[in-house]
Parts: sequence; C-alpha cells; structure tokens
Amino acid sequence: MELPLTSALLLLLPLLCFLWLRRDTRRQSRSDGLKAYPIIGTLPHFVKNQHRLIEWSAGVLARCPTYTMTFNFRGLGLGAGVMTANPANVEHVAKANFQNYPKGEFVWAWRLQRLLNVGPERRMRDAVATIHGYIDRAVRERGERGAAAGLARKDDFLSRFASSGEHSDEGLRDVVTNFIVAGRDTTSSALSWFFWVLSGRPDVEDKIVREVRAARASSGEGSFGYEELRSMQYLQAAITESMRLYPPVAMDTHCCQREDVLPDGTLVGKGWQVTYSAYAMARLEELWGADCAEFRPERWLDEEGAFRPESTSKYPVFHAGPRMCLGKEMAYIQMKSIVAGVLERFSLRHVGGEGHPRLVMSLTLRMGGGLPMQVKSRGS
Repeated sequence: MELPLTSALLLLLPLLCFLWLRRDTRRQSRSDGLKAYPIIGTLPHFVKNQHRLIEWSAGVLARCPTYTMTFNFRGLGLGAGVMTANPANVEHVAKANFQNYPKGEFVWAWRLQRLLNVGPERRMRDAVATIHGYIDRAVRERGERGAAAGLARKDDFLSRFASSGEHSDEGLRDVVTNFIVAGRDTTSSALSWFFWVLSGRPDVEDKIVREVRAARASSGEGSFGYEELRSMQYLQAAITESMRLYPPVAMDTHCCQREDVLPDGTLVGKGWQVTYSAYAMARLEELWGADCAEFRPERWLDEEGAFRPESTSKYPVFHAGPRMCLGKEMAYIQMKSIVAGVLERFSLRHVGGEGHPRLVMSLTLRMGGGLPMQVKSRGS
C-alpha cells in the first residue's frame, strides 16, 4: 500500500528537522567550544555551571580562538546570544556601533507585580518609601539651615546642588538617591575584594602605607584633601589592579537591534544578547601577559611611578563609550579616601580561611559569606 505524498512528507519532516538542527549545532560547536544539542542548544552547559557561571564562562572564553562564544536556546523559544572577552568586540558594542546595542527590554512581569503590589515590587515600594523619607528629611534640614550656614560654603554634594537654586526638593531627592544607589554596591564590592587581596600581600600594603604617610606629612591633621588623594598614585594603581581581577560589574549585557557582525567575524542576530566579561578579560595572557592572574599594581605605573591608564575596551570596569561611568573619578576619590583612612590607622588580615572566597554574581560581583577580618591598630 502506497502512502500519499502528504503523509510521507509529514513522516519525513521530523527527521529532516532533527538532521538540520544537528548539522547547525555541530557547526556552531566547532567555533565556540560549547557542544550544542538539538532543540535545547547550549542550555545544559549553563544549567550545569549556574553556580559558577563567572569562572566557567571565563574558562570557555579563554579557549575560544577569538575569545568569543555563541550560545542559543532558540529551540526552547529563549533566544540566542554572544559572550565575548575580545577588546575589539567591546569597542564595537560599547562605542563604534553603540546605537545598535541598547540595554534591551526588561522582563514585563514587574509591571503586573507593581499593579497588584505583590512580590519584589511590594518590597521595592516599601524600600523606596524609606529611602525617600530619609533623603527628604536631609533636604529639608539642609534648606532650613541654608540661610544661616551659607550653603555655598558647604563642601558636600547636597549643599552644592542646593546652593545652585536650579533644583526643586524633589529634584534634589533624585540627585541624592542616584549618588547613593550608583555608588553604594559597586564601591562596597570593589573595596571588599581590595582588602581581601591586600591581606595576602603585605608588601603592597607597606608601599601604600608609606605613600599615605608621605601625604599626611604635607597635609596635616584631618581628612585628606582632594590634592592629597590625587597624589597617591600607587594606591590608585593598587585599587585599579584589584578591580581588574574582581570588577564590581563582572559582566555587562546589551541587546542587538539589527543583525550585525563583530570585528572578529562573529555573527550577531537581531534581538540577540551580547555580553562582555571584564572578569574573563583580566585572565587573558594575550591582554595582560603571563602574570595576568597575579595582583601586581606596578603594571599600572610608568617608569616614574605615575599612574598609567589602559583603554576602556581593554579595561571596561567602568564601561566604555557613551555609557562610561560618570562617577568614575568620584569613585576613585571615595575609595582612596576610605583605604587611606583605614590603612593609616589599622592593619587588616583575612581570617576566613585560606580558600578563595565564593564569587556571587548579581548586579555586582559580591563575596559569598562576607569578609571576616582581624583589625589591629598600627599604634599598638
């Protein structure tokens, strides 16, 4: 009995689809080092390594010929994307073809949660009310004291913005909120990793303390001023080197609006995610030399001991292009002020064991379990 042509095609269609997907995934696995499976694509690799995504992806990228891998979950309707540690690709996405790589759409579920006032959105509403209440009080108190104290003579940010007369109370509240939110998690992440790295390098700590004491000799008592902090070149190199190894924002993701080809030849489809990993870039010998995994502040200093920055495409810790962090210099001043103030008075040693702290990936690179330290006064 002969099968009708339509029935024969229906029977052959699943087989043809399977063979096509198998061909496509085999071709892809040769270029990116990840084995892809029919339908589910590269998803099993990400599920298996979800507890160590940062370290695992850095290892995969280091094995790829151009330090770029593609991944896809299209068979499950979850899309596809590219992850890279190639500076040329970072330059392309963050600067050269910036307009084609916006941040992308947020998951829509938050709108429903906000409408119903449930889940994370309810907690967010309560948290925002607390923050706004605190800042509103600060703005109001500063305004009440302004006429008598002279706002223009104050050195804090709130007083400087208030003295301009260009902002309403609500505008001042938004300015202060932005400073708090933008600088809190990233700075705490950077300093946590810095003090952990420093606790194992007393030689680097001694150099920083000598530099801080030299600045103190010329500044006198009280807090270090802007010029004294700027003069601490070795401290800046040490903080920069720590952030190279443990960037506060380890990965940054964008969304491709129109099909594109990256400088290394990688095809990026419309709607694909494109992620660059600053963490992985720090561990590439081609970029940083054979000692790329070592904490060596001297790599940031020239022959005269002055700080020497690298291009943002090689060191995208503060991002690059039009999305470059506006608070970069302020962040350095804040971190240098904290480190100088602490190390001038205290010596810190990590007491959490000899193992490497667990990397926790969120919006910032956090340290699992916190940072238990033994603090000893330098005067004792």
